[in-house]
Amino acid sequence: MAGVLETTYIGDLVANKRFLIFAPKDATVEKVLKIMAENEITAIPVASSPGQRASMEGTTFFQGSSHYIGIVSMLDVVLHIGDNLDDCENALQTPVSDLIGQTIESRALWTAGPRVKLIDGMECMSKGVHRFLVPIHGPNDERSPHETTQFRLLTQTDVVSFLLEHIDEMGPCVSRTITDLGLLHPNMAALSVPSNMILSSALRLMHRKPAFSSFGVVEASPEEEMDSSQSQQFGVSGGKLAGSLSANCFRGMGVEEISWSLRPEITVAEFLKMSAEKGFSRPLVTVRPMTPLGTAMAEAITNKVHRVWVTDEDGWLLGVVSLTDIISVARRGPTSFVHR
Repeated sequence: MAGVLETTYIGDLVANKRFLIFAPKDATVEKVLKIMAENEITAIPVASSPGQRASMEGTTFFQGSSHYIGIVSMLDVVLHIGDNLDDCENALQTPVSDLIGQTIESRALWTAGPRVKLIDGMECMSKGVHRFLVPIHGPNDERSPHETTQFRLLTQTDVVSFLLEHIDEMGPCVSRTITDLGLLHPNMAALSVPSNMILSSALRLMHRKPAFSSFGVVEASPEEEMDSSQSQQFGVSGGKLAGSLSANCFRGMGVEEISWSLRPEITVAEFLKMSAEKGFSRPLVTVRPMTPLGTAMAEAITNKVHRVWVTDEDGWLLGVVSLTDIISVARRGPTSFVHR
């Protein structure tokens, strides 16, 4: 597999993708939410207007006379609306630049030139970087000083899709199991939340734990009362998987659905039910500890999800395999993992 990763460049993977969608820093939250819904995206880069000074941490480069200053995710928008439910109209008119810096993701933009080798870009993605902005200058990567640079986005999904297209070159690692490759992470199981937890509390927990961009949702008995001890329940401690909660669950939603979801009495289970009834939800994709890596890759890409949940035969949550894990295995090879 190293051969094709060494001879493939990041620009090759984005050659046929659309140019980057971005928001000016003075765009309102309402406008950005509309752009996200129309394009079914869950994060959007923010750029300063010509002549405006941009000094936000994470600034990386210029686009012509515009300066990218950060990225705003759906979680940023949702939490902003949740904080201002009593004055939602004014909250929607907030400049989107005010939301930058609330999460680690919004403070940093990662870029990679089109002539960067794919294997080098995968090194960053194997450590949790979800996307690169790739400048496209034109033929031979050359441009005049006055030409405006355009950008395309390379995501972890793009990389894993490429790996699937070249699965015959990945060698024996694709037939090895999740357990065999050490991907179950028995001591670092996916953080889970009970289904009767208040949704806004679960999202706050996600915000406080940036290493976890998704929670497994485990079944809770109807008579169970939520208390503070349940707010940090790990999947490894047991629980039957009932769903998945992440910022992607809000993909395509408008203000009405988000505002309803963040009402103080709405539980995670009620939110997931509404999302499914209105067609917003993504499939809950599960695999077993003995599932081959190639199968887990195909399940993630086919179902357009960023992770597959690992359960036992009875549906009890054991862990999670993310696109980050898959890219790490593909880059480093199975020999870097200890057989268990």
